[in-house]
Amino acid sequence: MVQAKLRETKLKLVFSNGVDDNGNPNLQNKTYQYINLQATPDQLHETAVAIAVLTVNPLEYVERIDSSEIRV
Repeated sequence: MVQAKLRETKLKLVFSNGVDDNGNPNLQNKTYQYINLQATPDQLHETAVAIAVLTVNPLEYVERIDSSEIRV
């Protein structure tokens, strides 16, 4: 049986940085490593909002990036 073991979680915050010459949104992102593997979506959202209030640009969305090791 194949098993997946969660190895790492990262938190990516995507910020709006205005629009380009064509009117398309210009997005910036910042990725944080060493996130607790058991962190809930609510906890990650609270963390992202706490970080976002320290920045100039508005927060567009948040991504959780999980990496797993697949073993047979």
